[in-house]
Amino acid sequence: MRKSKQMTNAKRPGGCPNPRRKMECAVQVGLNYRLGKGHFDTKRTHQARLRKFLRWLRSHGINRLHVVVEDMVAEYIEELIDTGHKGGEYALRTLKNEVSAINAAMSGYMPGTWKPVCASNFLPSDSRIRTEPPASWDKPKAEAAIEYMISVGAVIPAAVAWLAWSAGLRQREGILCNLDRWWREANEYGRVNVQEGTKGGRTADRWIKMTPDLWDALEFARSVRPKGSRCLLRPDERYVDWLNGDYRRGLALLKSCGIPNFHDLRAGYACHRFLEISGHEPPCVNPKTPKNDKTVHAQNVVVVELGHSRIEVSGPYIGTYVKVSAESPEAKAAISKIRINTTSKKSDTASPSKTRQSLPPVNHNIRQAFARSLPGSKERRDECMRRCTAIGDIIAQKFGVQKCWAWKLQHVRWALEHGSLGANSSRYKSWLELRVLLKKMGKYDHWQHQLRGPWMSPKGITPSRDRQQTGRPGR
Repeated sequence: MRKSKQMTNAKRPGGCPNPRRKMECAVQVGLNYRLGKGHFDTKRTHQARLRKFLRWLRSHGINRLHVVVEDMVAEYIEELIDTGHKGGEYALRTLKNEVSAINAAMSGYMPGTWKPVCASNFLPSDSRIRTEPPASWDKPKAEAAIEYMISVGAVIPAAVAWLAWSAGLRQREGILCNLDRWWREANEYGRVNVQEGTKGGRTADRWIKMTPDLWDALEFARSVRPKGSRCLLRPDERYVDWLNGDYRRGLALLKSCGIPNFHDLRAGYACHRFLEISGHEPPCVNPKTPKNDKTVHAQNVVVVELGHSRIEVSGPYIGTYVKVSAESPEAKAAISKIRINTTSKKSDTASPSKTRQSLPPVNHNIRQAFARSLPGSKERRDECMRRCTAIGDIIAQKFGVQKCWAWKLQHVRWALEHGSLGANSSRYKSWLELRVLLKKMGKYDHWQHQLRGPWMSPKGITPSRDRQQTGRPGR
């Protein structure tokens, strides 16, 4: 009886059998409710950041999370700025990550009650848009750094750096890539698929075109890899051992050659690839690079090859276009051209519905996601496809994501909250069909806790936690 009572207290938010760990248990409960199953690395990162915040709360006599307010968070951040870290200052990005971790835990521990803290209220704004070319944009400089690493015997870090510069890989992807599979794909298809060591364990296809530099990097990596291993790690070596050993050595060698880190090599690949596709230098090299169909297409290709799904992510790699002033000659010429074209056509303004119908249909791969396993009659299946396709159109118009496999939680939630899905009853039906699609894609179990809202009821009322969901289950 005593054991079951302790287990019950441990499961209750804030209830922990050890009084000294009440807030730690509350943080864990909040993160589990916010992130659901999986996301182990994200939870571990948030917990590591929150330990300092919990120690700060205890030092001020606070032992319960439900009394935390925005002023406490601001005071905590100000104290971090004053004290610094190991004799230095905290980076602005580190301070914003601390606020993000607090918001993640508190919004899960007190859903509907906690108002997210905006870091910009007490921290200066920062921009991660690249305004200067990466150091590896200079090709001779990057080649000299790799040759220097080879000459001093750091062949494994040199192989990872070469792969990062010639294929745009992260250092984790470079050290864990399956070189045997890459060699077969390169000879058979002329391209390779990045699958191992991806960010967040992403499994979507990410094909990289083979180039002379990538052929040389792949051949060198296969020649220096440890015996009996498919990747660049030894059979008895862990990824943590690589981070604490050869990775630090390779990072120091790169810095001695004028390249700040491995990620700079990845940005260098993005800039060279943008130049190859569009014929224009990237905006971080030439701010006067025009924004046209070729450059936008190059942006999309580079973003996909880097392992992202949104074109906005290209800013930290290749920069962004400079906004043209309305008083500049280029802007005046563009405005006059638009007016001339509009006057010559003399056509009535089309309604939003007609404009939407005139657009080419977007293939969201929804039918492939269902894999012909939808339950019900043909009319029921058509209705499910129609509602899911409507949600896909909303996401494509807002975020530019064309495939349903690339949907993220924020995309789906925005479509349910702000999308034109009709009345509450119609939005409820769209939610039921969308839930089936998410289950087919294997994302529902991870997202269900963060997709709670008024769309889960035909009356537009958010159900309580303990209430079981209704509706047709997915098969």
